Amino acid sequence: MQHAYFQAGGKVLPRTSEQQMATLPRVPLSQLHAGDLIFFHNASHVAISDGHGGFVHAPDTGHVVAVVQNWQSNPYWASSVDGAARPPA
Repeated sequence: MQHAYFQAGGKVLPRTSEQQMATLPRVPLSQLHAGDLIFFHNASHVAISDGHGGFVHAPDTGHVVAVVQNWQSNPYWASSVDGAARPPA
């Protein structure tokens, strides 16, 4: 996550998803914008919102980056979401 945001515009984020969730400004799930971070599983997993009800994430180390559409309608993702945050502009 850090590398992606740095490459996209020089944004520096905290290193871990737990640190990101603890320090970045929170945003309601109903107000997600493209680029917002969505945290799952006690903040042990983070995804990037596409701003249209989906997100991009790396499922596991070594796996291809995946896109999930309509995640809030998916029982697995909806039941494990912890919140969202907006990285600095």
